[in-house]
Amino acid sequence: NSVVTTLDQELQWRAYDLFGDELGEKGSLVAMNPKTGEILAMVNRPSYDPNRLNEDFEKLNEKNYDDGVFINQAAQGAYAPGSTFKIITLLAALERLKDVDTRTFVDEGVLVVQNGQNLPNINGIVHGRIDLQRAFAVSSNVVFGSLAIELGGNVLSGVAERFGFNEVLEAPFLYTGKSQVTPFQKEEEGALASSGVGQNGVAASPLQMAMVTSGIANDGDLMTPRIVRSILRYDGTTKEKYDPTLYKTVASVDTAQRVKAYMKNNVDSSNHPNMNMLADIRGAGKTGTAEDRYLLTSGESINVVNSWFTGFAPFEDPKIAIAVVVIDGGSGIDKAASIAAELMTWYMNNR
Repeated sequence: NSVVTTLDQELQWRAYDLFGDELGEKGSLVAMNPKTGEILAMVNRPSYDPNRLNEDFEKLNEKNYDDGVFINQAAQGAYAPGSTFKIITLLAALERLKDVDTRTFVDEGVLVVQNGQNLPNINGIVHGRIDLQRAFAVSSNVVFGSLAIELGGNVLSGVAERFGFNEVLEAPFLYTGKSQVTPFQKEEEGALASSGVGQNGVAASPLQMAMVTSGIANDGDLMTPRIVRSILRYDGTTKEKYDPTLYKTVASVDTAQRVKAYMKNNVDSSNHPNMNMLADIRGAGKTGTAEDRYLLTSGESINVVNSWFTGFAPFEDPKIAIAVVVIDGGSGIDKAASIAAELMTWYMNNR
């Protein structure tokens, strides 16, 4: 039999070539069609040539698990998603907190909590008096940490679970890890606030974050991710066919469209070149700059800052949703957003 995948071969190769094999370059990516769930690209670096496995196995096996040479980290990895998780917190706030989008928040650069560690903005930046849309655009930890406390851990984790957190995805030919979110309680204020910005107690794969963005892009209907379109017999006739299926309705149409508008504003209100490239294709998205730990071959671990971006395009009729993580790549608006912008621009111009 022959397997017909959903992958776009040229997009796959272009994505692969945008990563490297050293810290600051290595990472993973998933691109999906949000309307069908078809996986258009799924990339990991470093990787290997399976046709040379006998010759290369000993050398490849010297790599440690975090290098992901033998693990599909795009679907099985578990990384702190950082501020890309604010999409979940935003959705929960719009659903549960009355008039939250008309409030004025005061951001003094750090959220002081009664229990646990205070939560600062990146570099301690003070944003002052801002509304929710501006807080999302500047990625205010103070605002989104306070929203997490107001919502509570059970609400926050409940919204995340609609997208597949805390369960193993069951999909044909697709082997995934479990992305996790911890329902911290009110008395764990510091941890709860940190979870609302994608740090403490939250871990996600690029596939999981691509699912989050796909569900929002598709107006609240999250399609089941799939990587195989059909199986053909030796004579070319179809043995099995895998049609699009609904995984879950993750939000109402109205709320999903509000989140989409916030993600579009993130792109349009920025003057960064990567955001300008996305604006040219009517893109929308959210950056993430996530503190994490990385395991070295020696068994020691080091602190890293992972670069994240997740987004979709075009805004009016989404055809591609993407999630990118670059290990120790720094700010999300730089390396991860650059990869996403280049790939989505190519896809929109060529497909």
